[in-house]
Parts: sequence; structure tokens; C-alpha cells
Amino acid sequence: FGFVTALRHLIDEWSSFTETAPEFQVVGVEVPLSTELTITLYRLTQEALTNVAKHAGHVRLVSIVLRYSPKQINLTIDDDGSGFELDAVSTGGLAAKGKLGLIGMRERLALVGGDLTLESGSGKGASIVARVRLNGEQDKDV
Repeated sequence: FGFVTALRHLIDEWSSFTETAPEFQVVGVEVPLSTELTITLYRLTQEALTNVAKHAGHVRLVSIVLRYSPKQINLTIDDDGSGFELDAVSTGGLAAKGKLGLIGMRERLALVGGDLTLESGSGKGASIVARVRLNGEQDKDV
């Protein structure tokens, strides 16, 4: 069905479960992605939405933006929930507490040449941005 269709389905299921209606936007012209990259971005979205449901408290706004450009794909997931202090999500601190979701997101992205940026503060919601540069290797295995 394609990557965007799969994300829409995931978001719709999450919305039914949480009774929160996220905004989903695709910007730019969709480009073929490798199977590995497609799965990575899908799983990252799944984990991020799970974290919103588990940890963000009462949210009114969840936004997912998938942005294609000729050289890069960005996936941004924002919420207006309770947020968290960034120093509390250091790799060592998370591993010690057995909370491996964010660590897994970073590791998955690194395997496809991407990186993950987190922005948050207590009471200020959270923003997760995944960036992956596109190159000739990415458009194999559509």
C-alpha cells in the first residue's frame, strides 16, 4: 500500500485507541525509500506515538509531519503533553532504568544513516525529529 498509507493506518489506529486526533501532513514529493528505511521510520513513529500515550499525560495536540526533499527525509512528531527534562533521557540514564524506546529509536536511525533530535521541557510538550539523508542506496528495494 505504500509508506504514507501505512503511516496513515498506524495514526488512525493510535487515534482510535487514545481518542486523540493527530494532525498528519506530508510535505514535498514522495520518493521511493528502501525497505529498511521504510520500516525504520514506521517503527520510530510507532514508538513515538506509544510514548505520547504512555508518558505525555493529557494531550490536545499531536502533529506528525513527513517532509520529503530531494536530499533528505524528515519525520517530526510533536505533542503538547507534559514533556520531560532532556537530561533525564540521557542514554546511560535510560538504560539504567530499562527504558529503551528512545535508545532504540536512535540506534535504528543510525543504522540507516540518520539522526534523532529531541526537544522538550517539563510542561512544554515534546518534539522528536528524525532526519535521514537520501542517496542512491536509499531508493533500492521500493
